[in-house]
Amino acid sequence: MADLLTENNIAVIDEDKRDVVLLLNPKAGRGSSKEQVDQLCSELENRGFRCHSDTNLSTFTKTVERLRQNGDLRTVVSVGGDGTISLLLNTIAPDIPITIFPQGTENVLAKYLKQPKQVSRLADIIEQGNYAVLDVGVQNEQRFSLMASVGIDSQVVHTLHAKRSGHIRHWSYIWPSIKSAIRYRYPKVRVLAYDDRGTQVADELGKWVLVFNTPLYARKLKFCRDGDPTDSKLDVCVFSGGTLFHMMWYICAVMLGFHHKLKSTKIFTASRVELTSEKSEVCVQVDGDPAGTLPITCDCIAGEMRLMIQVTDDSA
Repeated sequence: MADLLTENNIAVIDEDKRDVVLLLNPKAGRGSSKEQVDQLCSELENRGFRCHSDTNLSTFTKTVERLRQNGDLRTVVSVGGDGTISLLLNTIAPDIPITIFPQGTENVLAKYLKQPKQVSRLADIIEQGNYAVLDVGVQNEQRFSLMASVGIDSQVVHTLHAKRSGHIRHWSYIWPSIKSAIRYRYPKVRVLAYDDRGTQVADELGKWVLVFNTPLYARKLKFCRDGDPTDSKLDVCVFSGGTLFHMMWYICAVMLGFHHKLKSTKIFTASRVELTSEKSEVCVQVDGDPAGTLPITCDCIAGEMRLMIQVTDDSA
């Protein structure tokens, strides 16, 4: 990520903005999140900041907007996983910088940004006030930071969340994965892609389609190695094989870094991507959460996501 950051997409918050608002997702990660929130608030208050924490989205939103209108808001802190970040992107104004306090299961965006979990280091980031200006993806008007996908992974996500009642652990995916592996029928998905002028750049059929804004997947897998969340484009990976063996083969190929050489793999960039299927109830997932069914349209909006980062001499 550091090599993508330049003076054109790094900004600094006004030092006079001293209020920090934290949103704690009670369903994300482990039960110790509340204790760590208290520690972060204590650390920030010792540095002269004013902290407000909440688990209720409605009251959180009112607090954020009031402080934003007053000109006092420094950042909001997402305490949870990638789904909590997605929630914020679809709730608060796009000019508000988000600080990630990774407390979820995968924390993919935090890993991509190399965001620390230590309270003191997060306080340093908030105090320094540097943030990156990145693109955001939009799927049927729902904003996302990472990616949208259609395939067996989206079926697993829908199966898991249909029974979700609390924190998700890695082992929570075992039974939904087994169930999906047995039942999933790999419907054909048509992929139409267009550039920023509306010219069609791709027309593909796939059984597993992934549309990335930020080029990182769970378990640090990279499907689109040259993906760039600052280039105003989406990165698309289409796999045409439609069996469980194909899916296992593709995962192995991605892990070993040669999937882009397979004849059944297509990788390209686009400004808009339309996904449709002749089958009904084809599941979609966005940033690890269920996002309805096909058809969908994905767009890229340049510079609509602001994330607090630690700037070093190498990245400045």
